[in-house]
Order: sequence, then C-alpha cells, then structure tokens
Amino acid sequence: GERDKINKLESRVEAVNSELIELQKGQTQDYRDLARLHLGRIASGELEQQLGHVERQIVKLLEQREHALLDLKSRITSSEEQQQALEQERAAQAELVDKAAETIDEAEATTQARLDQDESYQAQRAKTEAAERKAMHAEDKARLSHEELQQKGESYRNDPLFMYLWERNFGLPAYDSSGLIRSLDGKVARLVGYADARANFARLNEIPERLSAHAEAVRSMADKAYADLKALDEAARKADGMPALDASLAEKQGVLSDMDLKIEQVELQLQKLHNERTQFSSGQDGHTQKAIGFLAHEFAREDIAQLRYDAMNTPMPDDDVIVARMAARNAQVDS
Repeated sequence: GERDKINKLESRVEAVNSELIELQKGQTQDYRDLARLHLGRIASGELEQQLGHVERQIVKLLEQREHALLDLKSRITSSEEQQQALEQERAAQAELVDKAAETIDEAEATTQARLDQDESYQAQRAKTEAAERKAMHAEDKARLSHEELQQKGESYRNDPLFMYLWERNFGLPAYDSSGLIRSLDGKVARLVGYADARANFARLNEIPERLSAHAEAVRSMADKAYADLKALDEAARKADGMPALDASLAEKQGVLSDMDLKIEQVELQLQKLHNERTQFSSGQDGHTQKAIGFLAHEFAREDIAQLRYDAMNTPMPDDDVIVARMAARNAQVDS
C-alpha cells in the first residue's frame, strides 16, 4: 500500500514538473516577445530621450547589425553584377559555338557532295551496303537454324538412352569402352535405332554451327568494307580541313562548359546571400537574436509589477497583453 502511494505521488510530481517546464517555456518565449517589441521601439528612435545603459548596449548591437546588413547588400549587388557579366559572356560564347557548329555542318555538306560525285567512293559505298545486307541475311539464317535445332532436337535430348550413347561418342573413334560395356551399349544402340538417329542429330547440330561460322565470316567482310568506306570519309574530311574545325568547336564548347560551371557557382553563392538577407528581414539574423536575448535576460531580472508598470506607459497594447499573460503564468506556478 505504501509503495502504491509512493508511485502515485511520483506520478503526480512528474506531471507537475512537466507542467512547470511547459510554463517555463512559455515564460521564456514571452520574455523574448517583450524584448522584440522593446527592440522595435529602440530601433525606431522612440526611446531616444530615455535610453538607459541596457538600451545603449542594444543600440550598439543594432548599429553592428546595420553595418553587417550594408555589407551583405554590397555583396549581393557584387554577386548579381558578376552573374550578369557571366551571362553576357556566356551568350557571346554560345553564339561562337553555334557558328562553329554551322561551319562544320556546311563543310560536312560540301564534303559529302564531293564524295557523291566520286566514283571510287560510290563503288565502295555500294560494296559496303551489299556486304551489310549479305551479313544480315547470313545472321538471320544462322539464327533460324539455331531455333530449329532447339525445336527439332528436343525429342533427341529427351531420350535418355540416345543421349547416353551420344555423350559416350558411341559409333565414333572417340568411343572408349570394351568387353561387356561395349556389348551392352551395342544392344542399346540397336534397340533405339541409334545409328540413323545419331546421323540425323549430328546434321541437326552441324548446320547451325556451319551457318554461324559463315555468318561470322560474312560479317567480318562487311566490317572490313565499312572500315574502308570510313577511311575514305576520314580522308575526305581531312583534305577539307574538318579535323581543325572539330577541334575548334570542341575548344569553344569547353570554354562554354567552364562558363556554365562558374555561373552555377555564382548562383549558389547568390542564393546563400539572399537566404542570409531573408534572415535579416525576418529578424532571425545573429545580431537581432543577440539583442533580443540580451533584453529578454534583463526583463527576466525585473519584477512582474515593474514590467506591468512599464507596459502601461507605452502606447502599444501588445506589451500589456504579454505582461498580463506572464503574470497569470506566475500565479499558476505559485499555485
């Protein structure tokens, strides 16, 4: 029974402590809200004639804030000017890249028009196209042959006696058995008609292999013809100065890429500066928060009655509401 009483008492103490913590949080926030209002009056010059030591310290903090804000605005302006300059440079560089690409297109068209009139080039192109068609036809035949092997060879692969003899190379010089094993294998072969089946299965396997080898050879010839045609292309491009144009375009594109990277870095820095500017606008900057914390600490040292008196002597109703809420919360804590 005593333990039960102790547990209930501890639960009650824990609940009261939690409630006190929440009240303390609210009280702390109210001190900061009151400090924020007072800070606004100091910043506006409303209390210029009645500044005390604390207020003068706050004024110094606000002056530091103003200097920091001016410096921030200057950095934002500088970054924006840098961004604009880079954008202009990029536009000019992009135009150079476009012109270089157009020059290459025109040169390519001129080279191709000349090659279209070159009999040796035309002959090689016709040879290449014919070789490619032949290679594709051979590859199709090889593919169909392999599919046929899979379909027609299934009955052979599903016959365990046939596959046993096949894997042992029965009927071939590679068969290596004698005595009773050879005699038994012979009986099995006669039983399943292995001789004819082996010949048929061998042909079925041989055709795809032969067609695949032929397709590889034809493809090799087609690749050789294409390489010869490409060599003629490259020789013509070299004769017309195309490699130098390609190098010029690559260089200009590299400069453009570097500019894009610089612009991206400036944009990131500018975004960071604007975020910092937003903190100043919303009063979340370090200088403002330091001033609010300093004032809130000073208010926390004063009696509620004094705070209520000071609030009644201001033209703003907001501080009266805050102080009244703080007084009610103190009464709740005392109870």
